[in-house]
Amino acid sequence: MLEEAPALEAHLAGLIDEIAQSGDLGHRSPTALLKDAEALIETGPLVRCSRFVSQRFRERGDDRYCDLEPYRLFPLVLGLIRIHLGVCFGLVALFACARRSEIIDMGLHALLTSDGRYHLTIHQAKRGEGNERPRFDKPVPRIVAMAISIMNNLRTQLLRVMPREDALLDDRVMFFVGMQGIRPFSENHPRVVLQLISDYFDLRGPDGKRWVLEPHQLRRSFAMTFFHSEGEESSLPALAWLMGHHDVEETWRYVKESMTGKEISHAEACLAMAAVNSGDGSESAQKLKTLLLEHFGSDDLAVLDHDDVLEYLEMLSEERKISVKPIQITTGDRSTFTILISHRGE
Repeated sequence: MLEEAPALEAHLAGLIDEIAQSGDLGHRSPTALLKDAEALIETGPLVRCSRFVSQRFRERGDDRYCDLEPYRLFPLVLGLIRIHLGVCFGLVALFACARRSEIIDMGLHALLTSDGRYHLTIHQAKRGEGNERPRFDKPVPRIVAMAISIMNNLRTQLLRVMPREDALLDDRVMFFVGMQGIRPFSENHPRVVLQLISDYFDLRGPDGKRWVLEPHQLRRSFAMTFFHSEGEESSLPALAWLMGHHDVEETWRYVKESMTGKEISHAEACLAMAAVNSGDGSESAQKLKTLLLEHFGSDDLAVLDHDDVLEYLEMLSEERKISVKPIQITTGDRSTFTILISHRGE
């Protein structure tokens, strides 16, 4: 979808140049002028997108249960922009692993570039000490920088003809467009643009029914992918930081909500194995180590087959003979990540 953005930027710039030269700016609303200036897009990368937008708003304009006039007057180019805003919001929210409100509040200069690497400055929604929102400079891939660049380019063109009626437009990355012009993203706008791109890409659930992407699903998708791909036993501290959680226990509860019983048992087994292999001197870890050595009839864990040990630990978890939980111990300004292993009966 991002590959269509240059064509959209050029199309929008052409329309606005035409409006600027017409002499009508200031006498009629910018959206009415955009509607008058638009022409049918029959060739190029925007054809499919423009057909979708035309059909969507024509159908709504023909719906006798709705107010017809706004949909009939809605400029095609604003619909194209909304689709691109949905894609850009989705990419930023996904790869920044950020909450909806954190993306909405993201500053206009949030993107930082250094030595070919990109970071996004995010102010955490959950307040810390002194009721302040902690700042995080999160690493993001180049595609996020591309999405932000697209939004900035579209905003620059729109502001040539649309007035700044809200001062936040000069401070935030995310914006929305409609019949009233351009304005900052509100809490409801992510759902509007995500619903639009869900229909544009014809997303379907396992049952074949229409499926609409929700803002929180982007953050959860990143969290679960990171947790499983980076190794359950080692990814939690990094994931906790990326998600803006104050401790790994909060992150553990979050990822468990999306796991099946079998997946939880596997994750607990990985955590337990990491504990006994790390030289953890806690009583619970040593007790589990002794249990493993007795079960396999060995005096050295290093010689045991990794998969055999993991399978046995999964069985212990499934049968509730052990319970494994990551915890964070904070002393002063220092936090330590460790694993608590509880044995049944304790």
